[in-house]
Amino acid sequence: MSLRKKTFLLLALSFVALITLLSLSSRYIFTNKFEKIEHNLAHKNLVRAKLALKSQFRSLSSFLVDWSAWDDTYVFMKDHNAEYIKSNLGPESFEQQGISFMIYADASNRVIWGKQYDPVTGRLETADPDIIENIPYYNLQVSHKKNIHDTDLIRVSDKLYAVAFHRVTRSDFSGEPRGIMVAGRVIDRKFTEKLIDRTAMDLQLTTITSIKSLNPAEKKLIRKLRSSSSYPDSFITEARGKDIQGYTFLADSSGEGGLLLKVSNQQVILANGKRAVRMNSIILMGIGLAFTLAIMILFERLFLSRISVLTEQVKKLGESREDNRELIKQIDRSTNDEISKLAGSIADAASELNENKAFLDTVINTIDSGIMLVDPANEEIVLLNRNAEKMTGASVGENMKELCGSEMDYSSQICSFKDINDESIVTLRGVSQVKKNGKDLLLVTLTDISELLEAQKSLRLSERTYKTIFRNTGTASIMISDDMSIILANREFSNMAGISRKRIEGQMKWTEFFHPEDVERMKEYHRLRRKDESLAPRSYEARFIGGGQKIRYVQMTVGMMPDGINSIASMLDITAQKEAARKLSYQAFHDSLTGLPNRFLLMDRMSHSMTVAQRENKTVGVFMVDLDRFKIINDSMGHNHGDIVLKQVSQRLSAALRKRDTLARFGGDEFIVIIEDAENGSDLANIAEKLLESLSFPFMVDNTELYVQASIGIAVYPSDGDTPDTLIKNADLAMYRSKEMGRNRYSLFTEEMDLITRRRVKVEHELRAAVSAGKIEVYFQPIIDMRTGGIARLEALARWKDSKGKMVSPADFIPVAEESGLIVELDRLVMTKACQMVNNINMLSEKPIQLSVNLSARHFDTNRLPEFILGTLDQLEFPRELMTIEITETCLMTNMETAIPMLSRIRDAGVEISLDDFGTGYSSLGYLQKLPISSLKIDRSFVSIITGKGGANMKLAQAIISLARNLSLQVVAEGVETREQLTFLTKNDCEFAQGYLFSKPVPENELKDLLKLNFLEDQD
Repeated sequence: MSLRKKTFLLLALSFVALITLLSLSSRYIFTNKFEKIEHNLAHKNLVRAKLALKSQFRSLSSFLVDWSAWDDTYVFMKDHNAEYIKSNLGPESFEQQGISFMIYADASNRVIWGKQYDPVTGRLETADPDIIENIPYYNLQVSHKKNIHDTDLIRVSDKLYAVAFHRVTRSDFSGEPRGIMVAGRVIDRKFTEKLIDRTAMDLQLTTITSIKSLNPAEKKLIRKLRSSSSYPDSFITEARGKDIQGYTFLADSSGEGGLLLKVSNQQVILANGKRAVRMNSIILMGIGLAFTLAIMILFERLFLSRISVLTEQVKKLGESREDNRELIKQIDRSTNDEISKLAGSIADAASELNENKAFLDTVINTIDSGIMLVDPANEEIVLLNRNAEKMTGASVGENMKELCGSEMDYSSQICSFKDINDESIVTLRGVSQVKKNGKDLLLVTLTDISELLEAQKSLRLSERTYKTIFRNTGTASIMISDDMSIILANREFSNMAGISRKRIEGQMKWTEFFHPEDVERMKEYHRLRRKDESLAPRSYEARFIGGGQKIRYVQMTVGMMPDGINSIASMLDITAQKEAARKLSYQAFHDSLTGLPNRFLLMDRMSHSMTVAQRENKTVGVFMVDLDRFKIINDSMGHNHGDIVLKQVSQRLSAALRKRDTLARFGGDEFIVIIEDAENGSDLANIAEKLLESLSFPFMVDNTELYVQASIGIAVYPSDGDTPDTLIKNADLAMYRSKEMGRNRYSLFTEEMDLITRRRVKVEHELRAAVSAGKIEVYFQPIIDMRTGGIARLEALARWKDSKGKMVSPADFIPVAEESGLIVELDRLVMTKACQMVNNINMLSEKPIQLSVNLSARHFDTNRLPEFILGTLDQLEFPRELMTIEITETCLMTNMETAIPMLSRIRDAGVEISLDDFGTGYSSLGYLQKLPISSLKIDRSFVSIITGKGGANMKLAQAIISLARNLSLQVVAEGVETREQLTFLTKNDCEFAQGYLFSKPVPENELKDLLKLNFLEDQD
């Protein structure tokens, strides 16, 4: 193809490519912009339509709020006067307000007046019974919230209604409400037409009876709307042909159906934009074509015609066999552009050729080898250099066959000659075809190799000696060539490989005997070693694959041979040493019971995960998993059974995780999970739920079913910490939050938890100092004898003021004391101070007052509780019969095995035991009979609901009192705050009561006045 054609083709292709690129890019960019504008416009119209729909709902609600607050309506709810009905509840009111039904009902769900408007007949009919059935639901809603009014979607008799409800009150909201008003507006074709008129949009309202009955496409659409994070304010826009359709969904009260709003918008902007883009492409094509033709004409005048002339001149130079000086002068070098410079270069090159011919003759005659040109037709010598004459003694015109004694061919071979000194020499002959002046000739080269042959003979002797030494080294060894093939292999290598030397030597490469993962590294060493031996290690480890594909670890020692090409490699089998090291490493970094990574390996993996996450801008989730009440299993069944459960727990947690996740045993019954590549909190929540679900099934230990639950805390890198210790600490805080919320759940760490922890640390620090200094105050709350009205017993309660003198709530410092272990010293301090104070009171009173002291579950951790209580009472000379020890039900049930023997000793010594907070734990009747208690305290949560609606609460309290009486136990009701509660307890023969109705906890100096009171008379 000529240069002209190539140039024209190149310009044409460039033009087509440019126009195509511009056209496609403009279509892509502008079309996407137009589509985005259309979608945004459709979304705005959809939002406006939904707001208009909700405005219709709010107008119904506003209407109902106005009517329910009329004083006439308030009076009507009581006297049901016909005048109100005549004036306000006629068909014209329904028509004017667009109401489909209206119902008045009192607080007992009795319908006072309820009608439904028939727009066909214009008459009022009895309200649909299905609508009336919902009256209790609306009454329940307004009973929980004052002045509630709302709009709901309900389906009745295959019709969808927008329903509003509101309680009936006076206009000034005084007095008790007299029931509720409920009004509804049917969503039908007329409702839709009004909405269309109001919005001036092409919209459609579709009432859906049941989502389940829809076709798959409709189900998918509604599922997508409801699954959106912005639901119920979620929207979907889709392009359908020339239109864009927008959808949003409002669910009815049942959640099974609802209202689907669809708005259609024509894509006018997109259509106009596409036409503009097409017109722009046509204009660009015209401009580009004209530009291409102009460039082609310019190229022809400036370059192509001159290049054609120069090409012809070069061709003539190449064909000329005579003196080229005249042709060189004809080359045009007049201008000063690149083509003229090229022409000058060609002329200079032609001049140099003449000079080089003479130079070449000189060079050929100085080469050490003999060079001859031979005519293959008659094998006569045409040309030879001085060395060829010296080696062969021949001259031009002699026959080559007579000199070497063989047929001429193109292969190299050995030839012997008698040189000009009549001495025998051996040469290596090379023959190749050349052309001279268009004639085929043979170029024959002769190289003297007489000395080389002598050296080879000596080398073969040395090689045999070396092979003998190599094959008897006693270590598996091979000789490797530059192409990685095995030249030699000794007996030890053959035995290790399980292949005979015959099959190895010269047939196989060393790469076939090593693990694929090691081969690339070893090949790099092989390459570097041949470049410079110091660049590759002389000794390193690798995995050798021997007979039966058995993998062995070997210590490689590799060195280069003097030739710099081949190398020697010896292999020492270190498999036994590696296995021993692997076992030691495994034991050092894995838990001996479960086989999971231990704390050391956990911290290493966590650091690695955090490094990767930081580099790739990702997150790492850290889970602290703590088994709930696992101590009960160890205490009741023994640590061997506990270990079996821990193994099964580790197996289930591992099965619930992905392979790339890390599960480690942190210690005891705590596990830590590292989750990489979690995109958001919901991913971590899903994993936590899987872990909890994996533990929900029973564990079988010695044919016994055991149920184990766990509390999980989650911290996320980098938001919750940037070090492993910080993440573990924060995950631990979140785990304790899960336990506080009831266990068997997960919690994500929040900054609030950290603040709570800081506050707890501060509280613990100040509380420890206060306990050490004895700065805990003792307050007393009286327990009233329901038969006499006097104080029967005083309950000692700890009170504490912080460093600023502010009273700290027991709900804030008691849990801190429990967690830190300070509760033991706190209980001792309160008991000592209370005994001293009550002793002082009893010395001045005629009838001694009993004392109740609360004790924590921490006291059951040792067997010293009886000695502590009895020793303290004896030391303070406090009568044992006046002391009552209060133990919570949960504490007693958790420490059943150790608590009962200790409490029995205390009771037998004359001290009474009371079961506190009864009803909040899980004790059974059988356990109550075994417990060494003399009384029980009904928890305040039961007392507070005695006077609530329904008889179930009263019956429950009566059952507890009756249960205690049948077990010969005294009953104390705590948290009594109202006269109604007191009356109930008196009627049901409850012996003792305590609460703010009688007295709040008071310091010692206020007890004197309380001891004189009869609390039952004061209540009268």
